Amino acid sequence: IVGVKSVVIPNAWDCDDGWNEIKNCGSPDKWKRIFWSGGASHAADWEVCFDAISEIMTERDNVRLTIMGFLPPCIDTNRNLPQFKGRIEFQGFSEPETYYETIHGIRADVGIAPIRETTFNTSKSAIKFLEYSLIGMPTVASDWAPYNQVIVDKKNGRLVKTKEEWKKAICFYLDKGDKSKEMIEQAR
Repeated sequence: IVGVKSVVIPNAWDCDDGWNEIKNCGSPDKWKRIFWSGGASHAADWEVCFDAISEIMTERDNVRLTIMGFLPPCIDTNRNLPQFKGRIEFQGFSEPETYYETIHGIRADVGIAPIRETTFNTSKSAIKFLEYSLIGMPTVASDWAPYNQVIVDKKNGRLVKTKEEWKKAICFYLDKGDKSKEMIEQAR
């Protein structure tokens, strides 16, 4: 429409919406959990972290992969491998009206935000970092826009590039609950 100014409102959340206290964050049982949520547009993004996740699951029998939304094909086609069998917690998409209620109950030790270096991905928001911070988990993200525009590495999250960096950062959060809580505080 001529003469009408458009405004883009970035993804936003209410920080005072009854989120878990930081002391109550993390997996509530004997399992350690790696969390990811997203849609089909992230299928290829999983290529940047799949090998690291697979190795962690192979080396640690107390880790589960918790996925909400879209089940990435690399996980779906490998779910019967020994390292994944019986250790994937999957919940499909929820209705928009119940999404906020659903994520209030997510309890995991680390959230991942893999993203490939593409022009399209540069235009995305860092909503996963915001969601994970509010849910109460630290974020390990690809060192690429939009995440490297909001995450200060080792202060409010982790930025990684290589398989070894993915693995080391994720394992750090699986092992260091107190340090995770400090990062969550900084992220919030």
